[in-house]
Amino acid sequence: MKKNLLFFLSFVLMSGSWAQVKSAAEPAATRLKRGAEMVRVQEPEEKTLTVYPNPTSGIINLSLTGFSGKKTSLSIVNVIGTVIYHETLQNVDGRYTKTIDLGKQANGLYYVKLEADDYHEIRKVILK
Repeated sequence: MKKNLLFFLSFVLMSGSWAQVKSAAEPAATRLKRGAEMVRVQEPEEKTLTVYPNPTSGIINLSLTGFSGKKTSLSIVNVIGTVIYHETLQNVDGRYTKTIDLGKQANGLYYVKLEADDYHEIRKVILK
């Protein structure tokens, strides 16, 4: 019985010594508290690709977030695999927005490809 009580108390003391609290003012940060000591740990920002308007009559807007310090490759490919636009982005900071004119291309389906070290995404775009 003494052994179980001792085990339970040590478990409570060990698990209660670290508390994780998220701050509403800092959504991308985590605070770890151990006793009177505060440690701030930066969480990785979520990577997103937004393509608009879709369908489009020629102009598309691309918005990237979360790719800070990463080499990122951006391509637009038609349905038969021909690359009609390619750009390599270096050190994208914060939010990056790019406007591309597809007005000279034939109407149809296109793919926006975004590739980084740890991220890969393809979005469909319809050109009318």
